[in-house]
Amino acid sequence: MKDQSPAKNFFWDICGHEKNLDFLQLSLSRQQLSHAYLFVGPGHLGKRLVADKFVASLFCQSAGPSLPCGQCQPCQQFTKGLHPDFLVLERELDESADKLKKNISVEQIRAMKNRLQQGTLLDGFKVALIPEAQHINQNSANALLKVLEEPTVKTILILIADDLQVLPPTLISRCQVLKFLPVASQKIQDYLTLKGALQRAKVLAKLAHGRPGIALSFFSDPGLLDEYLSNINYFWQLWDQDIFVRLSVVDKLIAGHGDEAISDDKLTDLLAAWQDILRDLLLINSGADELVANLDFNSQLAKKQGDFSNQKIRLIVGQIQLAKMYLKQNVNPRLVLENLTINL
Repeated sequence: MKDQSPAKNFFWDICGHEKNLDFLQLSLSRQQLSHAYLFVGPGHLGKRLVADKFVASLFCQSAGPSLPCGQCQPCQQFTKGLHPDFLVLERELDESADKLKKNISVEQIRAMKNRLQQGTLLDGFKVALIPEAQHINQNSANALLKVLEEPTVKTILILIADDLQVLPPTLISRCQVLKFLPVASQKIQDYLTLKGALQRAKVLAKLAHGRPGIALSFFSDPGLLDEYLSNINYFWQLWDQDIFVRLSVVDKLIAGHGDEAISDDKLTDLLAAWQDILRDLLLINSGADELVANLDFNSQLAKKQGDFSNQKIRLIVGQIQLAKMYLKQNVNPRLVLENLTINL
């Protein structure tokens, strides 16, 4: 990595997280780098994006004022996923179940260690990224601990996790921890406006609940937003109907995904959307209308407000939480959805 002065400009294009960005950029400028970082916070805040910008700046070999430049060979290799000194460690596919394995294996950690111990191909840093560190089990953590206790020269390990509680304290203590927090709705709105969202910026920012990644996904892929809105509409269709109508809606929902059983991920998205609309109903009951997220459903929320007491909302939320628990226990998604629908 070329010598960098504090005068360097960092072109990272990140929404929020200024303190973390300042810390990382100053570390790069002064070349005062830790051998291990832990980025922690809920999903869709931008942790992976910050990690990518940090690594790209670390690899960049431009003599220009901006990092990363995006033009030099290492930048282009990194952008294309071809940088020889960058390793991403993710869960492997369980081919028998056609889904990702539950945990990162000890063998994967050991293979990563061997690769980090090899010389760099571009005479710079070697970097390993574990974007789902919450999937490290105890055995894998013990193997990873050896990597952290005996760091190789010019190697950096970046862990990303949703929650500190899922990681052993011994791992945490050997990392530079950066906590990522939700971003203010107005800041997300301003960022989306700069990106061209214009009239929809406020709506998307509200739906994000402080998570810029959600807002940007909805903006860049309208199909995702349409699916979210459809999931809300399914809730309205199910509410206050007899059991036969409810089950027919479930059949319609599953048929819409072209499969005999809705996937875990799709059902998780559905349940999250229902929780969002219930949250809005609770806010309206509490007189906090200005905090409502689903602005596209203002009229339905106003009409349905009288149907949902706070007690009823809590009961439904409890049923949704129960459905999530069943999903984690690998209960068939269709059965989970039918059971939830019957008990609404």
